[in-house]
Amino acid sequence: MPEVQKIKTTMMLDAALYEEFAGIVKAIGLRRDAMLSKWLEAELNYLREIKPNSSAQAKLRKLLRADGVGELKKVVFTLNKSVVDELNAICREKGILRDAFVESYLRYLLKDDQNDMGPPLYRMLELIEDPRCTYGFLPDGERSMPYDELSIELRLEQVEASLNK
Repeated sequence: MPEVQKIKTTMMLDAALYEEFAGIVKAIGLRRDAMLSKWLEAELNYLREIKPNSSAQAKLRKLLRADGVGELKKVVFTLNKSVVDELNAICREKGILRDAFVESYLRYLLKDDQNDMGPPLYRMLELIEDPRCTYGFLPDGERSMPYDELSIELRLEQVEASLNK
């Protein structure tokens, strides 16, 4: 399998947003750049679908970002070269700022609460810290007990119940 080419790319990101992202990724135990590269590669499919900005809209968007972002932090990522090249090309074609797109994606990972499960990165952290937090529930909402299969008493109750049918 050929080695994937990597490239360093510098982004100016909202400092608080980036620090939250870096902290959660570290707590989950993921390699920041490898995961971001993989996730951005998948996210490019959505980016391709947005309507492009006109040149006037692109300029306005740039001004609004400069005015609406808190403190910026210079962050260097080492990402797959093909992802960076495609990300840059799509952003140019759509008239959007690459760094603003990445910030928007980080906001989705950290802040999205449009579903019952909560923001994706916090959900991952919850699953990493306690895999049973979701999967330990039975279909009727009753909580299963870990290691029930090891309980002789429970097994006897199950056998007895099946004999009484």
